[in-house]
Amino acid sequence: PMEAEYRRNLARVTGQPVELAAEAVVYSAADCNTTEQLRQWRNATEGQIKSYTPAAYRKYALAPIEKDYKRNLARLENRTYTPDVVAQISAEQCNTTSQLRAWRKEHEAQLKAYVPKAYQKYALAPIEKEYKTNLRRIEGKAMEEPVPTSAKDCKTVSPLKAWYKTQQAQLEYVPKEWRKMPADSLEKEYKKNLARVRAEEAANATEALKEEGGEEEGGEEKGGGGG
Repeated sequence: PMEAEYRRNLARVTGQPVELAAEAVVYSAADCNTTEQLRQWRNATEGQIKSYTPAAYRKYALAPIEKDYKRNLARLENRTYTPDVVAQISAEQCNTTSQLRAWRKEHEAQLKAYVPKAYQKYALAPIEKEYKTNLRRIEGKAMEEPVPTSAKDCKTVSPLKAWYKTQQAQLEYVPKEWRKMPADSLEKEYKKNLARVRAEEAANATEALKEEGGEEEGGEEKGGGGG
């Protein structure tokens, strides 16, 4: 009874006569022995997804089916299956700007399908950052100086400001209603470490002057002794 119900519904979903669906039913692409069976398997499987999956998420549910179809079509036609290269690699593995653009396009499309529109820019930011970093690599441009991961690692004002700027940029991707507390914490951390760095720089400058003065005194004593 369950098998009969399945076949009846399969016919309804695919728009086929019940007797045709009964003859064509297969449970996986790997079970297909002819291209016609494989085509019917794809139609039936896609039909189920289109019936029960929201349109906004449908293409991502259909993608594995298309991949399975192409792989088994190659098997039935006795040829080598060549998967989509872009889907198999990371941004670091891209060797051309064309590959890298395709990588970005694919990842952005996935996020736009699953992340609510109001939060998409926050999720897309890391992709854009990775894209720009690898674009510089591919184009042979000098890589940007790495920004310290924490304020306490900064030994001078310049890297501390770079860290502060990076943290501020990241806060732009936090919804405004939740931004005040981390922004206040960031400002406090920046000012505390700015005071520390300036104190250290002042101490180093004073120490350098002392050493310089000591060398001059030593030179005068030697000169006086020679007279």
